[in-house]
Amino acid sequence: MLERFLQFIKKHALFDEKDKLLVAVSGGVDSMVLCDLLIKSKFDIGIAHCNFQLRREYADRDEAFVQAYAESYKVPFYSTRFDTKAYAKENGISTQMAARDLRYSWFRKIMKKGTYNRLVTAHHVNDIAETILLNITRGTSINGVAGIPMSQNDTVRPLLSFTKSELLGYAINNEIKWREDASNKSTNYRRNKIRHEVVPILQEINPSFLKQAQRFAEKNEVVKQLFAKHMHQLEEQLLKKERGAVQISKEELKNCQVSAFELEELLHPYGFNYDQSVAVLDTIEGLSGTKFETESHELIIDRKYLLISERRDRENVVFEIAAEDSSFETDVLYAIQIKEQPNLVIDTSPENAMLDFSKLKFPLTMRRWQQGDRFKPLGMKGEKLVSDYLIDQKIPLSEKDKVMVLTSEDQIVWLVGHRISNDFKITEESPKVLHIQRQA
Repeated sequence: MLERFLQFIKKHALFDEKDKLLVAVSGGVDSMVLCDLLIKSKFDIGIAHCNFQLRREYADRDEAFVQAYAESYKVPFYSTRFDTKAYAKENGISTQMAARDLRYSWFRKIMKKGTYNRLVTAHHVNDIAETILLNITRGTSINGVAGIPMSQNDTVRPLLSFTKSELLGYAINNEIKWREDASNKSTNYRRNKIRHEVVPILQEINPSFLKQAQRFAEKNEVVKQLFAKHMHQLEEQLLKKERGAVQISKEELKNCQVSAFELEELLHPYGFNYDQSVAVLDTIEGLSGTKFETESHELIIDRKYLLISERRDRENVVFEIAAEDSSFETDVLYAIQIKEQPNLVIDTSPENAMLDFSKLKFPLTMRRWQQGDRFKPLGMKGEKLVSDYLIDQKIPLSEKDKVMVLTSEDQIVWLVGHRISNDFKITEESPKVLHIQRQA
């Protein structure tokens, strides 16, 4: 088994004698066999043990056991204790997920301090099968059926060619001591339920189930890499960034015959799931303006594009501008100057505003536009709804919610970045002018 262990490490270039290895050791049979193999192979290791304080005195005995083992071989030992239940409750996650987050975060700190460049864990073939089955119950994508990677960033798993029964046999034959965790036998945890109830049934159906699960994972790892390459090409072709938003051409989406699965992968970074992706494709030919939301982003189906942008709170963006202010900031910075006639150079850029100072009542108010807002666009005789003006100007739906208005006593003086109000335009009789300029 030692020779097979070393061949696996060499074949997959997991590490060599020059590396410093931090080994995650619980005290169970898997991690104790891993320690034995690494020590016999004379690798440079340190041992890290986490006490999650979930099993009271039993957890303390595990910690003492691992420490005594490390000291007996004169191996550097690191340990810590976590209030795992409190962390889980505080972050709204399961106890198992909390334990995972806590231990890997702590491992990284130890590695940095101790100059370890590889984290070694004792995952084995059974873990691959259990992980695949567990991920399927959660509705996984291709990544979840590729099993557990042998190497991932600085984490390596040199026991992934061994089954649990092989590790147990090695431990017994080599008189390796270990600690049994009683919680591993409980079926209250989903993984344990799969381990003790589902996997045995599958092994009855096919005694080679674990071997087949390993092959299944290896094949899907190749599929995962091919799919990742395909998705990268699709992303390069379809996703275009425009003024802080992401656009996907509806026409190109159809030409590429993008499936809901592919669309989910494209939209996943923005928090959208498979069901939403199905709904987007089902409604893509419907009325413009259909909106889908996640906690962080919104997707709007426009006339020609799917428009993805960060969600913004329209109601809370309100601030005042005093007469003496020299600047203000929305998404960009604006400079404010008070100028006097004559010889005034007229600024015609819609991104800027020149307003009759005498007609303004300070402080002015900057806010998001709201449904029902009206103003008199420069050059027009009557009033117009802001919503209608934005439609006429063909402002993308993803940009509409970002549009601000500058008001004086609740009267819109400037649709920021687009058009000032005719009521506040400057004339030859305007003694002073308020000049607002966007800064590059």
